[in-house]
This record gives sequence, structure tokens and C-alpha cells, in this order.
Amino acid sequence: MAEQAELVRVARARLDSLTVLDNGVARQKKRSRALRRAVLAAAFEGKLTGRHADDEVIEEMAAAR
Repeated sequence: MAEQAELVRVARARLDSLTVLDNGVARQKKRSRALRRAVLAAAFEGKLTGRHADDEVIEEMAAAR
């Protein structure tokens, strides 16, 4: 009977761990979706082009001539 109680205790502990992991995965999926939306929004707004940096390089090249 003691062995069975120990097995039940171990099984419950593992289930608790799985629940914690599952909740963490769900949070990360939600975060991933939010980040994906933010990146797409930034892309459509032209914020990911690096254009500002390109403009500086062009100005430096023009000044060097």
C-alpha cells in the first residue's frame, strides 16, 4: 500500500509539473502571436526598412565626393 501511495504522489507531482509547463507554453504562444502582429504592423508602416540608416550612408558618400 505504501508503494502505491508513493506512485500516486509521484504521478500527481508530474501532472502538476506538466500543468505548469502547459501554462507556460500557452503564454509563449500568446506572446508569439502578439509579437508577430507587432512585426507585421511595423513592416506595413515601413519601420523595418532601415531606410534612415541608408539615407545616412548616401549622404556620407555624397559628401565624400
